[in-house]
Amino acid sequence: MGTTWQATVVLSQGMAKDDVAVVLRKRLDELEDVFSNWRADSAVSRFNESRTTEWQAVPRELAEIVSFAKGVSEETGAAFDVTGSPLIDLWGFGATGRITTPP
Repeated sequence: MGTTWQATVVLSQGMAKDDVAVVLRKRLDELEDVFSNWRADSAVSRFNESRTTEWQAVPRELAEIVSFAKGVSEETGAAFDVTGSPLIDLWGFGATGRITTPP
């Protein structure tokens, strides 16, 4: 999702560092498949590109996070807005790339 990651893990007896790395990478790949706005084939990118107003099937995790975000928006009087991607892109922090002058 346009960044790097690092994990510090205290291994229990019988745990191998490489096995933990594989599990972490697998889970991060699963999350990126759903939530990445940097990948055109992610669930959120496909949803955002869709122009239909009909109901769409989305992964459970995406539906849950949107529902949670909607609740946060309501609780904060819309101070939090889940539709922030256009603003993020406008200022050059998104997948569309950096900008050289402020909008």
